[in-house]
Formats: sequence, structure tokens, C-alpha cells
Amino acid sequence: MTATTSSSAVTMNLSFDGTGSVNVSSSMGQQSGSTGAQTYNIKQAGTGTTTLSGANTYNGTTAVSAGKLFVNGTHDGGAAYTVSGTGLLGGSGAITTANNAGITVSAGARLSAGAENSVGTLTMNLGTGSFNVSAALAGDSASLLFDLGAVGSSDKVLLGTGTTLNIGTNVLNFGDFVFTTTTGFGSGVYTLFESSTTIAGTLLSGQLSGTIDGLDAVLSLSGDSQSILLTVTAIPEPANVALLFGGVCGACVIGGRRRRRHRIIA
Repeated sequence: MTATTSSSAVTMNLSFDGTGSVNVSSSMGQQSGSTGAQTYNIKQAGTGTTTLSGANTYNGTTAVSAGKLFVNGTHDGGAAYTVSGTGLLGGSGAITTANNAGITVSAGARLSAGAENSVGTLTMNLGTGSFNVSAALAGDSASLLFDLGAVGSSDKVLLGTGTTLNIGTNVLNFGDFVFTTTTGFGSGVYTLFESSTTIAGTLLSGQLSGTIDGLDAVLSLSGDSQSILLTVTAIPEPANVALLFGGVCGACVIGGRRRRRHRIIA
């Protein structure tokens, strides 16, 4: 971890550039008693993992270019977030930016809803700003990481009032997700992204389905196009399929006999 400052109008750049794991439980914010304007920027530049679990109020930017940054506490009043390179942004806390500052995830970077190794909801209150993941969704990017337990007890990204999710046009598909199942996973409708604003962009038609732990899974937008859903259903057992097919064929035979009898009588 390195820190630099510059000028009487204080700018402090705090960089986490190590290879290990760091949990910052204290609150990071502007320095009390300092004169002049203050800007406090955070960088995740090392290959390690940094977890912010305190109530943070630093007002500068947050840049993740390598390693993992988990926001499990809160961050209020900050500037824009950028996730680039091989960086990962995740957490089960809440990010509330100032002045409608947005969050951008670039190609090669990743998003992990929930805390590391446990399910949770990552809340983003960006005002009328944008949570833009469109550039990260190149091909089957595997850039969106979600843990799935029981419906209602799984990872989710929750966007605050006015915040727009930008997924690009005809880009997002099943291969952009990495799903890890936990206790309780099963059939049902999972909400992956939830917002109160219409999503900017569309899903990639024809590449929205797959299997998760032997169950069929299909991505879709909600009816109001404000959320991204994952519908999981059980694959019918072969015996049940054969029984259903046999029942249909039997009905066809009976129906055919009835129609032939009807023609003979007529």
C-alpha cells in the first residue's frame, strides 16, 4: 500500500499494490483539520484482494486495474469508479456517488456481486449516472460472477432510483456469466440485476440459455425491461419424457380410431 500527496490543495492517492489480502475496517475520508480543498483517490493496482468494510466518505475516484476490490461496507460521496485491465469490483455493500458519477467496467475486467465466497447484494446509487458494463461483454466474456443459492438468497446487483444499467446492444449472453451454486440452488426465477429504470441495451438473441448443475437456465429481461432475470427449471427425466410421448401417441391412436369409426358410420 502506498500513499502520495501533492499541493496545498491536498490530493491524496492511496494505492493497494500488494499481492496479499487486506481488510480495511476503518473509515477512509477527508483529513480533518487540513486547509484547502481535499481530494482522496483510491487505486487497486496489485494482484491481491482489498476489502473495504467501513463507512467510507472519500470524495475522489476509485480505480481498479488489477486484483480484487470488494466494497462490503459503504462508500458515500465519491467520484467515478473505473474497472479495467484484469481488475474485479465486487462486494455486498453500497456505493453512493456524488454528482451522478458512474461506474464503468472495461474489457477484460470483471464484476462480482456479493462478498467474496458468500452471497450478497451489491447496491449502486449513482443518481442519474450509468453503471456501464457494455465494454466488458466481448464474446463469452465470463465477466459477471454470481453465486446462486435459494431464490431470494443469491447474489444480486441492485441499482438505485434513476441509475441506468448499460449492457450494450445485442451483446449480453449466457457466456458472459459465471454461476457458482451454493446450498439451496434449484428451480425458480433469480433476479441478477434489479433497477427502477429501463435498461440501456438488449440481450443477444439465440445465446441466452445453458445448464447450471444439470438444470436448464434461460436469461431474459423483465416485462418492464428494468431487470435481468435467470429462470431455472428442471430437465425432464428420460422416463418421464417417454411416458409423456407414449401418452401423446396413445391419444393419437385413439383419436384416429374414433375418426375412422366415425367415417364408417357416416
